[in-house]
Amino acid sequence: MASNVTRDHHRWTRDITSTDGVSIDTTGSLNINSSVKTNFTAAPDVSSRPYIQLLSRNTSVLGAVIGFTQSTGSPAANDKLGRIQFNGMDAGGAETLYAEITGEIHITTAGSECGELKLGVIANATDTIGLSMDGTTGGLVNVDIGAGATSTTTVAGDLKVEGDTLQFTGGDGIVFAEENLYLNPKNSALFLQSNGTTFGTFSIQGSESNLILYEAAGASTDDYFHISVAAAGVTTLSTVDAGGATANLVLDPDGDLIVSGADVKIDSSKKVIFGDAGEYIVGDGTNLDIVSSQDLDITSSRDMGILSGRVILLDAANNINFDSELGIFNFYDDGDTDDAFKITVVGGTGATTLETVSAAADGHLTLDPDGDLIISGADVKIDATKNLYLDGGVDTYISESATDRVDYYVGGDICMRMTEAGNSGNTISFGTSGAGFLQFEPTFDADDTLVFFNVYGNKGHLTMTADIVDVHLYFPDVSCNCQLVVLQDGTGGWDVTNWKTYDQATGNAGNIIWSGGSAPSLTETNDKLDIISIYWDNDNHKAYGVASTNF
Repeated sequence: MASNVTRDHHRWTRDITSTDGVSIDTTGSLNINSSVKTNFTAAPDVSSRPYIQLLSRNTSVLGAVIGFTQSTGSPAANDKLGRIQFNGMDAGGAETLYAEITGEIHITTAGSECGELKLGVIANATDTIGLSMDGTTGGLVNVDIGAGATSTTTVAGDLKVEGDTLQFTGGDGIVFAEENLYLNPKNSALFLQSNGTTFGTFSIQGSESNLILYEAAGASTDDYFHISVAAAGVTTLSTVDAGGATANLVLDPDGDLIVSGADVKIDSSKKVIFGDAGEYIVGDGTNLDIVSSQDLDITSSRDMGILSGRVILLDAANNINFDSELGIFNFYDDGDTDDAFKITVVGGTGATTLETVSAAADGHLTLDPDGDLIISGADVKIDATKNLYLDGGVDTYISESATDRVDYYVGGDICMRMTEAGNSGNTISFGTSGAGFLQFEPTFDADDTLVFFNVYGNKGHLTMTADIVDVHLYFPDVSCNCQLVVLQDGTGGWDVTNWKTYDQATGNAGNIIWSGGSAPSLTETNDKLDIISIYWDNDNHKAYGVASTNF
């Protein structure tokens, strides 16, 4: 270590240069006093970093301390006691303050002193406080976080609030982008408020869960709407009018009001009212009254008879019959008793037949839903020799033209015939129709090229732009013949090291068993192609291959 001491009037200067570091040891205090600004600069070369260590060897709980003391005879609020600044260079080469920790005086009253700690950063070239803590004379510490109404504060773990109030002064309230929101008040009541006025509550009363919404945004708690959910999901919707009985409950859907899978029960003597109080239905548990203040019209194009006993007839001319004994419903056109739509329900089984009756055998039955025609939980059966048309009844259809034979017609031509012939075997004949597969193109990869015969069909076309380590061939869950055309690109000279095989579930890994016992060498001339033909034995999960080369 080298040092140089000089004196300029009353000021001594020592320059210290060391390659091994500098240590200052003292058994007392080391005080440096100056009447002017004092700077300490540690500036190692560019290959090192400055490092200041306060090493405490105290055996008790005491540790090293850095103290900032502002000694003045007139302390005041907002006096800065000390700052730690973090400076760096900006893009223009100027030294710039980027972050700062500041301690300040908040209250100087003796016996009630309070301090303030601020953490700030530069935001858009402006020194901005992001975290501020200040003590209060009540022994509390207030904390402000963030700067700007649209700033974001992120809490990585849980946020625990020990107090009673979580207040939002912005417009969005509580917003959770995902997962669940749990509100768990200790007294089992959750109050809904707006600007300090309670307009509703969630609460538990005994074994019931309750939601209450008060009238007019909480103008009064005497009148309210109440939802109560008890054991077994029993739910009650009710209204309360403390001053009368005008708390009407209005259901006004912008669509239909649908009650599904349940009865609608109305208390005895209560009415179902239509329009005004003059038209209603009311029952007392024994009798049912349909009341109209004017005429009660049940309209039929013919006479209407209502008979007692087991049979109810609407239309004395038998246009419509409801026969609880026979289970037959007939719908006739006016004046035409020879043609009808007939529904027959068999007692004891519920087996139902829909049929048309036509004197001229032209009683077509059309199902034309304004949506899908869905047959659920049952087979669809068509009589033998009857056709299933796919074009509205013209010339494209499926037909069983003979026993155990299904024909597929397209445009009037038979394109495929499937026959079950017992011991003679089953056949699928395409007749004069062409049959084949769409050719797919596997994605080239120098390490692992995947060829999915099980997904894209039996014909593949692969263009090689480099050598391939492994070609992986995936076969369907049937025995079949598959072909892969391998084309050299304009450069050529490419080959495959391994031909690997798998079943449809990527199991039973193996390799192609080649004719002659070894894999063929591909034609490596540019723009030449080879055809790899493979028979896949699905029973034994083996692939037998042969190559036709130099096309």
